[in-house]
This record gives sequence, structure tokens and C-alpha cells, in this order.
Amino acid sequence: MNWYNRLKFAAMQKIASVTFYISGSHGIAKPIDMISFPNEFLLFINNVHGEILYSDVQIDEEGDVFAPTGDFFVFMTKENKLAEQNIDKLIQMWNKSNPEIQLKFIDVRIHENYQTKEKTPYAVISVTKNETVNRERVPELNVANDNAKQLVELLQSAGVPMEGEDHYGGSFDAMAYKRSRPLIDKQMIEIYTRPDSAHPEPGSTHQMMNDDFGGQSDDNISDDDFFGDILNENKSKGPQMFNQGLSVEQIQRYFQVLDQMVIFIESHQIPNKTIQFG
Repeated sequence: MNWYNRLKFAAMQKIASVTFYISGSHGIAKPIDMISFPNEFLLFINNVHGEILYSDVQIDEEGDVFAPTGDFFVFMTKENKLAEQNIDKLIQMWNKSNPEIQLKFIDVRIHENYQTKEKTPYAVISVTKNETVNRERVPELNVANDNAKQLVELLQSAGVPMEGEDHYGGSFDAMAYKRSRPLIDKQMIEIYTRPDSAHPEPGSTHQMMNDDFGGQSDDNISDDDFFGDILNENKSKGPQMFNQGLSVEQIQRYFQVLDQMVIFIESHQIPNKTIQFG
């Protein structure tokens, strides 16, 4: 497998980002929106042994997936009355144990697989109240793999010791970062910027220059939107891999989020003052 196919496979698998987060933040109650709710409800189903009757939970993608309320679907393992009868009981159990989020049963519908013609019943449930939006959000930072490498190397050059095997997984002391933060100025940041780049597949006649993109940076686009490298297929000239650059302004935004993490750690008196990434 040549380098292009390896990069293409990684891009397809979305193995392309690193998240910086406060150690232990998984135990802090966070706001729950519709995009994260299915996992919460699926865990609840498994805890009450509902996986025997219900196979999957999905959000209504036609709605606002980042909204606090909306509809979601609970798919049943097979078409039977027991699954339909128990869904209302399941909602009652949820509402009793989770006063912040209240649910309402709408109806049961049938999904038909257009290939196999197999019919699967699913319940439509609405989140009618969600008070978790009042919870404080824990700051975290998600960046592309290449950008994470640059950020870690920049931190190391400023004197922040790293724990871990590579640039894509490890941790550092938040207070060490705070002490080194005044040393990180624009001149130091400029050393770790990267221009946009594009690479044609070996054997392809396509040659792409940065000017094809008008020389524009990604200042107004988050790494979350790109998941790192983006595969750009051009059937007439051959495929090419486009690698998003890294600007001074973008790195400065990274540090704004890291600063917010330090403030959060200190204001909440978190004992393990560590920022992890991976």
C-alpha cells in the first residue's frame, strides 16, 4: 500500500484528531445535547437489561442535533408487542431517575431496509425538558494530528515537561504550563506554523499548488470540521490529499482554550492539575 492509500485509509477511518482535556473531567457533570443523548439513553437501557428488546438509539438527524430538546428513535430487536409495551415503562423509569431530562413517548413506526426489505419497528421519543444545559461546560480542545504535534513541540520548547510516548498521547502539568505561558509570544508561535499543502497520488498527472485555494488560511474553520487531512478527489486530473495548514491566529486560539482549562482547574480546585491529550 503506497503512502497515498495509507493516508486515504486513515482519513476514511477518521483517525486524524487529538483531544486535549482536563484529567478526571469525565466525572464532571456536563450539559447533554441531542447529539450526545443517544449514548446516555443506550447506557440506561443496558443497565435495566433493555438490550434484550431494544437494539439501538439514534437521534432525528433532520432536527438540530446540538439542541437541548428534540426527538430520538429507539429501535426494537424484533417486531413484538412486549417491546412496544415496555417502551412506555422504560420512559417512566427514566423520568423518575433523571429529573433534569424528561421524555415523552410519541408513537411506534416501521423502518424498512430498502435492500433486504426487512422491517424493524422503532419508537419515537421526544425530549421535552432538558435542564442540563444550565451546567457549566468543561473546556476541551480538539485539533488535527499534525497540529497536535506542532502544539506539543511548541509547549516543550517553552519548557513544559511532557509525560507520554509521542505527540499524539500524553499529559502535562497545568501549573507548569501556566508558568511557561508568558514565554509563548507571537515570534515563538510563528516557528510552528504550517502552510497549506496538497499531494497528488503517485502516478497522477494532477499537480495542485496552494494558490488553487486562493492562499486562504483556515482561521474561521475549526479542526473538528476537517478531522485533519481532507481527501479531495478530482476524477479528471486524479485524486490528491489536501493537508490543512496551521496559522498564528489558530495556534493563539488553541492557547486561549488551554488558558480556560487552567482557570477551570483552579476555580474548581481540581486536585489532579493535569491536562491530558490523546
